[in-house]
Amino acid sequence: MHSAGDGPRFAEPITDRDQTPRNELAIKLALAVTLTEVDVQQVVQIQRTATMRQLRDLTRLKVDAQDDLAWSLVLDNLIFQAEAEIRWLDHIEARVSRARNAAQATQAPATVAGMKRTRKQVQA
Repeated sequence: MHSAGDGPRFAEPITDRDQTPRNELAIKLALAVTLTEVDVQQVVQIQRTATMRQLRDLTRLKVDAQDDLAWSLVLDNLIFQAEAEIRWLDHIEARVSRARNAAQATQAPATVAGMKRTRKQVQA
């Protein structure tokens, strides 16, 4: 059995995450929330469905890989990433909903006040 000290590559932790490819989904959703014509809830739901499908497929592969520790560990990582993405999508959905409710709450009094002024102007 080999130890972490057997080679310099295994002894060093992976800490340089700057070399990781950019997260296209994070960029897509960050842009989507800035555009009024995009239904962010729908974008999140479409992505959640695709990620859940991927999670299902990975889970099936995991059942078949029980005797292969290396492949099983890779699949574990992919499963955990998919689960984390689903939790993150849930988080985004909640944040967007809260932001929308807050925006509606701040707009509602102004709209009501504007309606009152309009009524007064009509009565005058």
